[in-house]
Amino acid sequence: MGKGDGGQLTRSLGLRHVFALSTGAMLSSGLFLLPGLAAAKAGPAAVLAYLLAGCLAVPAMLSVSELATALPKAGGAYYFLERALGPAVGTVAGLGTWLSLVLKDAFAMVGMSAYLVLILDVDSTTLALVLISLFTLVNVVGSKASASMQLGLVVLVLSVMAWFVVQGLWETVDRGVDGSNLDPFFTHGGSGLVAVIGLVFVSYGGLTKVASAAEEVEDPSQRIPQGMALSLVTATALYTLGVLVTVAVVPAEVLHGDLAPIHTAAEAVMPKVGAWLVVVAALAAFASAVNAGILAAARYPMAMARDGLLPAWMGGLGRFGTPVFGVVSTGVAIALVVLVFDAEAIAKLASAFVLLTLGLVNLAVLVLRASEIKSYAPSFWSPLYPWTQLVGIGISGYLISRLGSAALVFVGVVTAVGWAWHHLYATPRTERAGAIRHVFRRWGREADDSLEREISAAMALATVSGTGTTTPALSPEPWCYPSPREPASVRRPPVLRRCCRSGSGCPPSGSPKGSWRPDPCGFSRLRTIRRLHQWPCLRFWTLTSWSSSERRRASAFRRRGAVRGSGSTLCSSSLGRPPSQDGHSAWPESWRGSCTPGHGCAGRRPLRTR
Repeated sequence: MGKGDGGQLTRSLGLRHVFALSTGAMLSSGLFLLPGLAAAKAGPAAVLAYLLAGCLAVPAMLSVSELATALPKAGGAYYFLERALGPAVGTVAGLGTWLSLVLKDAFAMVGMSAYLVLILDVDSTTLALVLISLFTLVNVVGSKASASMQLGLVVLVLSVMAWFVVQGLWETVDRGVDGSNLDPFFTHGGSGLVAVIGLVFVSYGGLTKVASAAEEVEDPSQRIPQGMALSLVTATALYTLGVLVTVAVVPAEVLHGDLAPIHTAAEAVMPKVGAWLVVVAALAAFASAVNAGILAAARYPMAMARDGLLPAWMGGLGRFGTPVFGVVSTGVAIALVVLVFDAEAIAKLASAFVLLTLGLVNLAVLVLRASEIKSYAPSFWSPLYPWTQLVGIGISGYLISRLGSAALVFVGVVTAVGWAWHHLYATPRTERAGAIRHVFRRWGREADDSLEREISAAMALATVSGTGTTTPALSPEPWCYPSPREPASVRRPPVLRRCCRSGSGCPPSGSPKGSWRPDPCGFSRLRTIRRLHQWPCLRFWTLTSWSSSERRRASAFRRRGAVRGSGSTLCSSSLGRPPSQDGHSAWPESWRGSCTPGHGCAGRRPLRTR
């Protein structure tokens, strides 16, 4: 990986590198740490949970493949979501994706310390904090890990684990294992299985990390989907078979709560050297995952700062050319997670944020396609659109709901914090809108005016109770002129038509927004119609775009208790009494007379819209 002319990243990653990046990001905690916790929750059915979780990751894999080929930029999920759903969702997604990486790194750190304890007689929490400090320092100074090194690491892990699986299956058959450890298979029923699927989904969270390197992939339309699919199949098979061997050879009372389950199983089916090679492979996988996770997580605050969603100083680079704030904040956050939460809680929270991110990625594909932006032309199109994405969103939402109330509350709090931060800080500093704005604009162009006419005609016979006057309730024209679409029997009474001043006339039906309107109340500059409100006695257009003098004039009327525009009805009183009893001279007699006490504006406060 390197940079070409003009600072552009060169496309030097082939299929094997894409496979290595994606597989290496997955094979750590999910394989070497999580099986014991999963078996404690679902029993032997944990094997099926890993298999189903891999199958349920397919929609997210297809959506990420499409986005990575359409938007081949460094930044990964945050970049996709911010451009598709806008800065507000981008802020939430950036914070959520950063937290998912922090939680995954913390989970990997717990696993790494659990395996190191097998070699060193040191407290696991203390060891985890020391390792976090070490990896944080390495990323502050800067490290140049190549894709070839990652490929070598993945080959080592796959080789050792292939030996473990083959040896384990052979030993179980050769010894004639009676299968007692697998019976009963569903110890906690179907609900326990579904809950564990959500728990182990974090094992597949690294599948989409290759999207951040899409700019450097040769022929991304072919290599990214192929590499991710091959990686998903390999990881799913390795997880399923590895957990099957572990559950089959390790008694349940030993396996449940074991933070080094693969090593425990290796001691039962492999020679001593094989068991130690499993420890070496586990440590290498954990180290690679943690280092790559900190490296990736540190780039999210930097990217958000450059987009104006965080203060600019958070995106600055240090003397070594690394995002110091991002690296240090990530390291501190990982340490806090390790100190506050246990392994199971970390796994649940990490899975929740992984599922949230993948659900939003599926939504981003729906939005970008619906926007019909011409420049959106991915070289790989997700098949079975939109059902693939809808299924992916449904899977994410359902599995998050089964992770427990703590995970739901945590996701809700983070979402609320991200949304609040965007509106308080980022909104005045960002002008960019996401592709979702194009979707709304397209829907607006395709709006059918016949629906409005149909509703208007249906409501045209509404009778105002107590007045004896039949008026059109939802006609889009002002009161002061009869609509040609209405029959003579429902034309507005003369008292209302008199609001048109002599010589001014009334605008034609369907006049554009912002045109001049008749002035029944002394305001000569009624501009920019916003929306219409219906009241029992009368209604009036809501107005915006007032001049400063008009706003002062309206404020004076509000203080006197007679609101005459800017979001209220003409006949209403802010004091809640009929206009004829207000004692103000603001309303003409003809207008005040149109309200009947008890049926007009009595007892109602004006409806404000500004």
